[in-house]
Amino acid sequence: MRRQTIGRAIRNRDDGIQHDKIESRSRNLLQLTTFFQRRQRRTGASLIELVTAIAMITVILSLTGMTLHRLLRVEQVTSQSFVTERSISRLAIQFREDVHRSQSGTLSPSTDHQSTELSLINNIGERIRYVVSARGVTRLVQEGNKTISREDYTLPECRISLSEGSESMSAMRSVIIERPSAIATSSPSAPKPLRALKIHAVLNQQSSELGVSSEPDHADANRPEVEGQP
Repeated sequence: MRRQTIGRAIRNRDDGIQHDKIESRSRNLLQLTTFFQRRQRRTGASLIELVTAIAMITVILSLTGMTLHRLLRVEQVTSQSFVTERSISRLAIQFREDVHRSQSGTLSPSTDHQSTELSLINNIGERIRYVVSARGVTRLVQEGNKTISREDYTLPECRISLSEGSESMSAMRSVIIERPSAIATSSPSAPKPLRALKIHAVLNQQSSELGVSSEPDHADANRPEVEGQP
């Protein structure tokens, strides 16, 4: 009887040990399976997150490019306006000085017959030519057929013409410069109204009584003229 009880206890112990081993192996196998499953999972962002990030980057780059383009355009327009103003100021001073020191001034077609030129003869016998071109005005100083001096006044986007005075002011010579006005238009592509600037001078007159007159915009011709010296 005692032997049977001891044998049963030994079998129960062996069964418990065997069960613990099986349970431990199952637990280890489950942990190993979970580990490999985690290793096989993809890490990182999903496709939707990636597409959203790309779209946001595209929008930011587009806005940045537009802003830089506008800034560069504004800088270019400002620089060009500064160059034009400086060229007009230089042209006004030099033109009035040449006309005041000249005894005669004749308007005639240029050598290429595509524009006009003003030919001045000063007190020392020099011939000074003001030739109008698409880019601006060129001043040439000549002795005989030899050009001893040349100066260019660059005036982009300007319409330039030369004129003589009326019968009562036959000694007057003028340069008329029409340039786009700073007035904003309803459409960016619409042409801006032109603003005329007239540079007047009288032949054989050393004083500087006549100067620069500024006409109103063509869009509002009823406004009075504004006159003044450079």
